[in-house]
Amino acid sequence: LENFVYEASLLKSIKYENITGFIGVSFSQEPFYILTEYTHYGKLRTCLLNKTLPNPQIVSIKTICLQIINAAIYLERRNFIIHRNISTSSLYVTDSFVIKLGDFDKARLTRQDTFTAEDDEQLDVTYASPEVMERLKYSTKSDIWSLGLTLWEVFSGGALPHQEKCNQEIIAFTMTSLKLDRPSTCDELTYEIINKCWEFEAGKRTTL
Repeated sequence: LENFVYEASLLKSIKYENITGFIGVSFSQEPFYILTEYTHYGKLRTCLLNKTLPNPQIVSIKTICLQIINAAIYLERRNFIIHRNISTSSLYVTDSFVIKLGDFDKARLTRQDTFTAEDDEQLDVTYASPEVMERLKYSTKSDIWSLGLTLWEVFSGGALPHQEKCNQEIIAFTMTSLKLDRPSTCDELTYEIINKCWEFEAGKRTTL
């Protein structure tokens, strides 16, 4: 219940065009629900896999990426909201093809831009930065790492990063500073920007 109330309070304080809008909560009976705005096309990853987005001339890949980046910028500038779950599965598409970041159940509002999770917290290594893998230490810089993977997903048509690897292989890949290959739809300049999200040392990652 405490986490539920925390998530609801945090969402209520956020009003931004690229973040799902908070409507209210349902406490009438368990399970409790947080009500957010309806997004017609659902998860971005599903749209990418099913190719339900319109012609690229109407909604380009870079337009999608820019909206995702805008959501991450907003959270960082709120001093500091750490999302901890950025991926194409936590992004939603409205009927007017606005991209909105949702799924704030793991998010934390911090004063010092750092949050260390409990040892028993379940970790999705696919999107985890090195410091998260090593120490469960989250920050807006670990969100930037996940942001880079999310942008890679968009250019890859919804393909999951490391989808051919097991957890141990993903950890080894990340901890040896290896990088995912450039998707064929991604130009070299954009790929260079994405790569800056994957700097091993958090302080060297790109600033939004």
